[in-house]
Amino acid sequence: MIIHRSRIHASAYITALFMLATLTSPLGISRLATTELALTNKRLLGSIGLLRRRTIEAQHKNIEMVKTSRSLFGKLFNYGTITVSTSNGIRVKFPGIASPMDMVEKCNDAIEIAILGHSLGRRKPDEAPIGKPIAKPIVKPIPAVPKAEPVQAQEKPKPPKDPNAW
Repeated sequence: MIIHRSRIHASAYITALFMLATLTSPLGISRLATTELALTNKRLLGSIGLLRRRTIEAQHKNIEMVKTSRSLFGKLFNYGTITVSTSNGIRVKFPGIASPMDMVEKCNDAIEIAILGHSLGRRKPDEAPIGKPIAKPIVKPIPAVPKAEPVQAQEKPKPPKDPNAW
């Protein structure tokens, strides 16, 4: 079951084309075009490159770090580079990933579930959790306050008509 699948943001291609026209070679574009990164409920899968292909397949419990870095254009157009490090020393960078912060958050949740057995619950309230919740929320009903009966106003005694009567 795939939890999250990342794709290359169109702005990354535009930036690569601009850099191609000024500085780089076509290998940069082929590297972006062949980048794939997917998170399943059991592992993280990724591949990058056409001629020099690098792949990664790691179970969640073997992933040490998932981080992101974004340039100014990446922040404006919401794409960036995701770096994945595993416990056996493999480190792979995936450039041009769309919405990299979402991917890193989902990876971290999946790692927490694999290691701790549950997520630490940093998700937004409107999103469905990936794993089992820590515990059911404790909701105690508020006890009903008994309604007070209205107090009837007592009439003031009327003064006597004769002022000397008091």
